[in-house]
Amino acid sequence: MGGYGVKHNSRCCWEKTVSMKTTGHEKCHVTVALALKGNETELKPLIIFKGGKRDVEKMKKEYGNRCIIASSTNGWMNTDLTVSWTNTVLGQFNFKRRLLAWDTYECHLMPVVGASLKAKKIDTVLVPGGCTKYIQAPDVSWNKPFKAYCTEKYNEWLETVGIHQVTDGGNMKPPPRSTIVNWILDSWKELPAELIRKSFKACALTSATDGSEDKEIHCFKEHQPCQAGLAMLNEQIQLVNETEDNPFIPDSEEMIDAAPLETIIDEHEEGDSDIEID
Repeated sequence: MGGYGVKHNSRCCWEKTVSMKTTGHEKCHVTVALALKGNETELKPLIIFKGGKRDVEKMKKEYGNRCIIASSTNGWMNTDLTVSWTNTVLGQFNFKRRLLAWDTYECHLMPVVGASLKAKKIDTVLVPGGCTKYIQAPDVSWNKPFKAYCTEKYNEWLETVGIHQVTDGGNMKPPPRSTIVNWILDSWKELPAELIRKSFKACALTSATDGSEDKEIHCFKEHQPCQAGLAMLNEQIQLVNETEDNPFIPDSEEMIDAAPLETIIDEHEEGDSDIEID
């Protein structure tokens, strides 16, 4: 699972694999790339299935205005799909530079992906491996509730009588792909706006630059690994805000001594007006 966070007018996105409980059939998973702007605007989710190209083509027409649906051989994000995501979800053009915060998943580091982002005036912030649970907005805030919403919908489907299909061996088939798409879209919409707003603050992506909101940063909180970092950050802010005297600017007395306000010129001394030019 990966995740991304952003500043205003930039993008944040998240890749997550949602594992469904076994129904006697092979366990299925769906890779979902979720993206948000810093102003809490939700972008279209990218939903990747394992195989199922015919189903995917049909669903593209049905859900094209709500999400991007794709397939890969293993159901995971790959380099081609990452480039496609930057083109379809982030968009081709913007007047302002944007900032994309995401993790160091191998696809994110590919030169072709970097070139695609550069062409769109998108700068990137990479969250190092092992740090996503502390400073990446989805892992800090979105992951647990989104997964809970999907699981709840799956359990409701599992308990509903009369809608399930079975294999020739008598095992229950997994839910239809279109049903899974609806679960993902509904769960995405159910995430509270306040939760999303706080997640950006918690990862210092939209925090005030004067330090007034630094206490909201997740990794600086009590019992977190960077608890001592808040004091260190405050020290650095104080150093930056301190004004030092410029040694090259003389005080008023030095200026008077160096350049008197009045200069008396003896009218009897030879001046420019007394010089004759032949």
